[in-house]
Amino acid sequence: MSIGFTFTGRVKKPEGLISAAKKLADERYYGLYQQEDGLSISLCPLDGRVYITWKKESGLFGQWTVEGECCSTPAGPGLHKAAVEALDALAPPPEAIGLFDCITCNTPYITRAEMEQGLETAIHQFAKRQMTWFRGMERRGFKIEWLPYDMPDDEFSDRVKELC
Repeated sequence: MSIGFTFTGRVKKPEGLISAAKKLADERYYGLYQQEDGLSISLCPLDGRVYITWKKESGLFGQWTVEGECCSTPAGPGLHKAAVEALDALAPPPEAIGLFDCITCNTPYITRAEMEQGLETAIHQFAKRQMTWFRGMERRGFKIEWLPYDMPDDEFSDRVKELC
């Protein structure tokens, strides 16, 4: 069984997509394999890949349809996340038209939006439990120095040094 997603979009020319993919591959040390009608980006040594193909549309403007997919096993959900991040990083070049305008998660588990909402909820629940635990420590007599989250780094470092 595998999980994954598919995506579609359009570009004026595939060359802009190819150069963005080459730049991404260089920055993140991904493998990039280019063919005449597509490319694949290797995200990990265990052959986790994003496959991207393009085909010339008919008509006056001659745009290109871009399609692709990524599949991974349930044991590798990190690949799924890395693949979505890689697509997000392929920022549309100036000649792109709605690049990756439709990303469809075909996992039998949850959609990306549901995953993000669940993660946000879990983070808030954890933060609340953490605050409750610290307040309990204060009630038991421990002195806790609360520092504001928006304190500048230099001021934060100085304050921590004072407390130590």
